[in-house]
Amino acid sequence: MYYIINPKNFTRKFSPFVETGHCFDYGGVYRNGDKKPSAERWSSAVQVGVGTHYNITPRFDITLKSQYMIHLGTEVHGEIRNGQLEIEEHSGGSLQGHLLITLSLNYKIAKIWEKKK
Repeated sequence: MYYIINPKNFTRKFSPFVETGHCFDYGGVYRNGDKKPSAERWSSAVQVGVGTHYNITPRFDITLKSQYMIHLGTEVHGEIRNGQLEIEEHSGGSLQGHLLITLSLNYKIAKIWEKKK
């Protein structure tokens, strides 16, 4: 997270930010009642977003943010055809993205990144 305006201990009402990140994830398609997946995949994802904190107090805020996340990996999904579940696995890589919008209430319980002088 990079704050566009220095938050100065979050005493401003609004603290806008940009953020980037990376993750690894696992997905599986299961038939009802099966404990093993019929198809599975591992992928990685990168994301970028913008948002702002609305600081009610220096320790409590409401945050609204939007992120776009793009997954880098193979595609696995299930479809119902003629009343039967058909699971498809597509080989090769694919790019799949989605938009995440988050509204959260946050309470800061500790200061763990204190700048040393």
